[in-house]
Amino acid sequence: MNEAIALAERGVDLKGNAVYELATWLAPLEESQGRKEMALLAYRAAYDSHPSIELYRRIKKLSGLNLESLRPALLKKAREMHYSDVLVDIHLEENEWDEAIRLAQRDIFSSQLNLPAIIVSLVGFIENSDPYNYCFH
Repeated sequence: MNEAIALAERGVDLKGNAVYELATWLAPLEESQGRKEMALLAYRAAYDSHPSIELYRRIKKLSGLNLESLRPALLKKAREMHYSDVLVDIHLEENEWDEAIRLAQRDIFSSQLNLPAIIVSLVGFIENSDPYNYCFH
């Protein structure tokens, strides 16, 4: 197994369609063995190949306080690849409601956007917040 992991670690640096599959196989293995840095690199390779909210959450968990330095590149990658649904999900994840709404309004007809999920997230936030602390503009 160690040989397979070592081979996969070298493959994560490659480009192409197989990187996503390789990286999503490798990242949880690295994480389970306590190798956070390698797991983070693998999750980043997978995200750069195919952005998703699930991968963003894994990167967020592993990067901790370093997320703020990684976040601009993650947003840029999703934007460049036209993953508006992932951008909206990231903004919802970070409670950036105005930006999520702005993106959803701009891409209202995008087949990628999950409008019911956006509405449920917003309603859940509103129900759990103090109405005097947040106002809609």
